[in-house]
Amino acid sequence: MEAPPQPVYVIRGHASPVHALHFYRSNSRLISADAEGWLVLWNVPIRRPVAVWKAHQGPILAVTTWDDQSIIT
Repeated sequence: MEAPPQPVYVIRGHASPVHALHFYRSNSRLISADAEGWLVLWNVPIRRPVAVWKAHQGPILAVTTWDDQSIIT
């Protein structure tokens, strides 16, 4: 039996469970949203957060973008 695949890398930036992810069309940026209402905008090539902010008082269940300029939660 084969061992399960291992992640190439892991990004850490949330203290609570992540509920939603969204890649921008270029795949160079990723938005993650968590159970406490925090959003993290990631620079994917360097695997680092470029912005972190509290967007809601409760959990964020979905995240997407509008024209790669606005974030909708």
